[in-house]
Amino acid sequence: MQFFTKSCTLLALIGAFSAIGQSQYQISGAIENENEEAVPFANVVFLQATDSSFVSGVVAAVDGRFQAQLAQGYYLIHVSYIGYRKTYTAPFLLQTDTLLSAIRLQPNTQQMQEVVVEAKKVNVEVKPGMTTYNLSNTTGLEASSAMDLMQNIPSTAVGMDDEVTYRGRKVAILIDGVATDVENILEQIPASQIASIEVISNPSAKYDARNGESVINIILKKNSTIGINGNIAATLGGDHYKKLAAGANFSQNKLKIGMYGNMRWDERLDRQTSLRTAYYDNPIHTRQLYTGNINEIAHNYRLSLSQKFDGGALVQGSMALGFADYRNDREYAISRTRADTDERVTLRDRQGQDSRAWNRSSLVFRKPIGENALKITAKAGYSSRKYAFAFVDSLFVGEQGFQRIARTDSIQDDLIPDWQLELLGDYEHTLPGSFQLDYGAFAKRRITSRHYQYYRLKDSWELDSIRSNRYHYLDEEYGGYVLLNGQHPAHETFTFTVGGRLTYTSIRPEADGVDSLTTNNYWSLQPSLQLSYRLSETSGVALSYTHKNKAPNYRFLNPFRTIYSPSFMSYGNPLLEPEVIQTVELEYDKSWKDNKVFASNSIYYRNVSNATVRHRFEDDQEVINNTFANVPSMGAVGLESITQLKLVKKLKVQNSLNVYNAGYTTYNADQEEIRRRATSLTSKTSVEYTLPKGTSAKVQFNCFSDVLTAQGSMEGYYFADVYLRHQLFDKSVNLNLRMADVFHTWKRSVDVDQSETFVSESIYTRNTSRYYLTIAYKFVKSS
Repeated sequence: MQFFTKSCTLLALIGAFSAIGQSQYQISGAIENENEEAVPFANVVFLQATDSSFVSGVVAAVDGRFQAQLAQGYYLIHVSYIGYRKTYTAPFLLQTDTLLSAIRLQPNTQQMQEVVVEAKKVNVEVKPGMTTYNLSNTTGLEASSAMDLMQNIPSTAVGMDDEVTYRGRKVAILIDGVATDVENILEQIPASQIASIEVISNPSAKYDARNGESVINIILKKNSTIGINGNIAATLGGDHYKKLAAGANFSQNKLKIGMYGNMRWDERLDRQTSLRTAYYDNPIHTRQLYTGNINEIAHNYRLSLSQKFDGGALVQGSMALGFADYRNDREYAISRTRADTDERVTLRDRQGQDSRAWNRSSLVFRKPIGENALKITAKAGYSSRKYAFAFVDSLFVGEQGFQRIARTDSIQDDLIPDWQLELLGDYEHTLPGSFQLDYGAFAKRRITSRHYQYYRLKDSWELDSIRSNRYHYLDEEYGGYVLLNGQHPAHETFTFTVGGRLTYTSIRPEADGVDSLTTNNYWSLQPSLQLSYRLSETSGVALSYTHKNKAPNYRFLNPFRTIYSPSFMSYGNPLLEPEVIQTVELEYDKSWKDNKVFASNSIYYRNVSNATVRHRFEDDQEVINNTFANVPSMGAVGLESITQLKLVKKLKVQNSLNVYNAGYTTYNADQEEIRRRATSLTSKTSVEYTLPKGTSAKVQFNCFSDVLTAQGSMEGYYFADVYLRHQLFDKSVNLNLRMADVFHTWKRSVDVDQSETFVSESIYTRNTSRYYLTIAYKFVKSS
């Protein structure tokens, strides 16, 4: 009830502000393309309806919106933009403030057809603060997932646990503008369902920074044809990989319905070798090798609905759910040597069962109010996980031979439904001149409980109450934001956004057997500024600054130990403080030869105070502890360059390069300050060539240099993927072959050299080198 009361109070503020008076005789609207996407910087000219004489003109903003003030009278509007047909509206009478329906432009397919189509369908489009990667008709989509696409987005990397980072930091993932934090969500979305990917490197105060400082928004394909269209796909791959997927879209009048589902069977093989030396009076050298396999069966389903009403109101709803079962088996061989003792070898078997389920639903209501617009979004979701595993050891010491030791342990780790509720309200208020005020309020609540049970087998299974625990977590956020958007009165190609976000955060963890855990309640003010200037139709510059406060993830705060093996445990740190992040970025983009040559360059600087880092050390029981800690600061300055060439009709080359210098300021065990810096680079190149008779091929090459971490470094690596596609029956059938990691070079090599207790080196590999063969069928039935 308290959450509901606070939510309603915050959203009521929007209604109060919306009572601000409106300017007389103001006309506003938006320019869209055939896919209902905003067309920025289109020319909007107002003409007298009687003789088509010129009255006034404006340039649409980056979001496609425009506004002007006119005297009472009859008008018509002429809209033009490169690559689109010139469009005229029907004559209308202006006698009060008016919000027009969206004006939709159609591609110009008659004049300079080849140039126009390629200009609109380039892989990369840059708007101030946002880079969009268009994926329509890209070779290899049918045989890929959204996770595979992330590997090829500039400056992104995918970790061992499928966590996506951008420029070395965690990124927030949105699906059609709705935030999601579902584990492995990108593996569950087929690339063929994705129309484009938007990367917002330095988002304004309107965006929440909890799940990541940058934003990657995945835009799913929409049905633009009246009637039904859909697709069916089947995939076979190496290591018993199989996948069946089907989707359909229905559009009639103002109603759109989309459905999608897939089932996946996969077997992943993994292998890790690690070496470490622990420093005590008598150093211990440990070598560990494990090999394992994960058998997975997963189901994922998605339903979306969109309904437009007379008067411009729009209701959108979506629901995504999934469940998966994993069978995880590993075999370990561990050898330890000490200078004054014999070598000791341990053989360990570990078997695990992992079951997960999740659901995310959202409901969006949007309605124009005069020349303004109100948007209310409600989101709810839950996830659960039941994880159980057991390990058994065999021991060999010197010449005594193998012996079974009395150590058979079992662990049950249950994440009881993790509930998340969110209510947001956004109001767009048009002001006199070329200005707009956006403001909103939000309320978020997350409740989760973790039940960890540790059993030991003696005469029977006995619960180890010391190692078992229950952890409860409540996280609430309330606040709002204000943004002022506008154009310079004398220079309509100069636009700006300035604003701030005010947030109250309350984190209240509880744990059985612990009298008190740190309760963190705090306010944070997060200002932001974006400036952009279009130098011409083919070039522009943008400057942005943001200040963010990022609270720690609840998993990082859990103080209880998860014992993955007798020699390795992981736990959180309830004393973690929020990070303070400041980012500045300067962008410049330029295109030549009708967008056949394109380049975008960015210089950025980021500084993080109280940076949360992974901290590892070995205790006096010879157990590796994996936890988290705040370090005084972490910073990076870098240069990112993205280029695309299509000088030859059938050949398209895209390349990105990100070079940056990163540093950490930490302390050693004697509280002496340590500063460490290193330069790294990321390079990604794709070459796509269209062959005769519906065949195309693409090669993608990714290269990562050594990367500095708080306690060591990650060794560089590279990998390449090859795609082949053949289209049949007027492109309704696609045959795809994807050969992933063709040189078998993907790996993760991590060194720890700044710990006071040990140094280590580990190399982890998976069966990433394998093929995927997909046959996909698309159908369209217009009405």
